[in-house]
Amino acid sequence: MFLLARPGMKFEDLVNLTLKDRPKGRPERGQEYVIGFEYQMLDNALNADARVGPSHQAGALYDMFPPSRDATRPVGEWNHSRLVARGEHVEHWLNGVKVVDASLDAPEVARGTGARWGAGSPVYELLVKHPRKICQISLQNHDTEAWFRNLKIRRLK
Repeated sequence: MFLLARPGMKFEDLVNLTLKDRPKGRPERGQEYVIGFEYQMLDNALNADARVGPSHQAGALYDMFPPSRDATRPVGEWNHSRLVARGEHVEHWLNGVKVVDASLDAPEVARGTGARWGAGSPVYELLVKHPRKICQISLQNHDTEAWFRNLKIRRLK
């Protein structure tokens, strides 16, 4: 069973609806959407989402923590990102500059998640109250070209 968006339905509403009424034949770790914290990567100058505010710019922990500064390279050049997650502590590095140093227990996480997904929603429960022992990694793109190279993932001790 797949839920289809109705006219005027936001993406966030569809995801929450899907998680509330998860298809019975699918295991918990195989839901329709991967829910997680988002590292924002986009063109700060030309992408409309970057103009929403600082927490939507390249390097941000989306909707929660803005980057400390714009460390992006010009369009056409490769950017290098490094994401570090140790327990509740996260760091975002962009082109050798630490642009986010934050805790997932900080009030900004609950505030940003509640504003986007709805306080008490299934996504809110997963991001704010769920223990973070296993982390899924997802690459997501919205309607524009994106390139990745040299992806490396390792467990930190």
